[in-house]
Amino acid sequence: MNEREYRFAKTEEQVRKINKFLCISTAILNIISFIIIFVSYMRGYRTELYTFGLLAIMIVTSIGGFIIYKKNKDSVLLRYFMLTGLLIIMALLIYGFNSYYMRVLSVVPLMGCALFFDTRFAKISGIIVTVENFAITLFREMVLHDYKDEQFMDNITIAVVIMVMMFVLWYITKVGKMFNADSIDKAKHEADLQQEMMDDVLHIAEQVRTGTANAMGLMNDLQKSSEIVSSSVGDISTSTSLTAENIENQSMMTHNIQDNLEKTVARAENMVRVANRSNALNTESMKQMEQLSQESKMLAETNEVVADSMKQLQQNVNNVKEITKTIFDISSQTNLLALNASIESARAGEAGRGFAVVADEIRALSERTRQETENITQILGTLEENANETAKAVERSMEVGNVQEEMIAGVASQFGEMNANVNELAADVEEIEKMLENLSQANTEIVTHITQLSATTQEVTASAQQSSELTEENFRNSKEARDILDNILEVSHKMDKYLL
Repeated sequence: MNEREYRFAKTEEQVRKINKFLCISTAILNIISFIIIFVSYMRGYRTELYTFGLLAIMIVTSIGGFIIYKKNKDSVLLRYFMLTGLLIIMALLIYGFNSYYMRVLSVVPLMGCALFFDTRFAKISGIIVTVENFAITLFREMVLHDYKDEQFMDNITIAVVIMVMMFVLWYITKVGKMFNADSIDKAKHEADLQQEMMDDVLHIAEQVRTGTANAMGLMNDLQKSSEIVSSSVGDISTSTSLTAENIENQSMMTHNIQDNLEKTVARAENMVRVANRSNALNTESMKQMEQLSQESKMLAETNEVVADSMKQLQQNVNNVKEITKTIFDISSQTNLLALNASIESARAGEAGRGFAVVADEIRALSERTRQETENITQILGTLEENANETAKAVERSMEVGNVQEEMIAGVASQFGEMNANVNELAADVEEIEKMLENLSQANTEIVTHITQLSATTQEVTASAQQSSELTEENFRNSKEARDILDNILEVSHKMDKYLL
């Protein structure tokens, strides 16, 4: 088990836990008490001074307790501070309420103080709480005459009950302290017995370890001698065996290299042919890309001409719109003049009838002119919208043409670079082909020398293996004896953790 599982075996941790319970329970008690008091205040049973004065005392008690707890979580002062606050609150509750459950509620936070195992605190708190309950009850009965009917007897009875509760609390604290002390003393006694037994076991283990260490020294000397002989013979045997194996592997590898070289030469020739074909294809692609670039430039020039024409068309449409606007204004003015002429001819009577006919004709022509002008204006508006859309389309086409020209230029550049790389690759492949031919000739000579060396190495390996077998058995016997002593020494070392 780790140390955290025994955290509350320490007195400081116990006091911190109980102090936390005391702060929280007191705060809860204050909240419940204030709710009851506030309800009484809202019903008109308690004054504002009593209600909010008691609230202030509750707040000071709760906040003060938490401040002391934060500064020193295992503080002894905290229990006496909280006791003082509870006594003041209890006095005001006994004085202001006839209900005896308020008294019992005030004693609840003191219940947890029994875990302090502080008989002095339990005695002091029990005496003060008992005296306070009886004193205030008698004062209200004999001086203030607040109790009615059986209320005095009920409150005296609950005071006696609280006195008994405080006595029981003190007695529980005393018995708990006694139990705790006995348990600690018993644990210490058992620990002392275990320590005595452990000392005897450790003494025996130390003697076993000393004897084993001496035997291990002798075995180590024997094993070192065997290891020197075995190592020498083993090194010779291993070296010759490894040399023979390496030579055989090297021979196989050189044959494989020879085969691979022949295949590589064939692949290199094929790569040269592929590089030459790729070079021809790249040259043809470069010509096509140049032609495509020229056509893209011609398309861009055509788009510019179309764009200029569309701009001129838009300008002409705007000019015609200005002209139609002027015609529309003239038509409106003519219509107005014809109306005035009609009015004047009506004033002239019979003499102006012919003039009125002419004025009506002029007004009719003016209306037709106005209608036709409006139709022309609508047609021009539609034409202007189409021209704007066409201009935008031409602009987009020019933008796409510019992007396409840039892409064609980039691709042409890449093809040029690819062509140069292919040419360089072809030259490198031809050079590699020559180097592979020279390497193939050198490898053939290496195969011949390795074959001769392999025969000599096999003879040396056979002699070394015979010497190695003679020393191996002696080495195994010494190693088995040393392993047995190692196990004994390892068992004795397990007792080291109990040595002080």
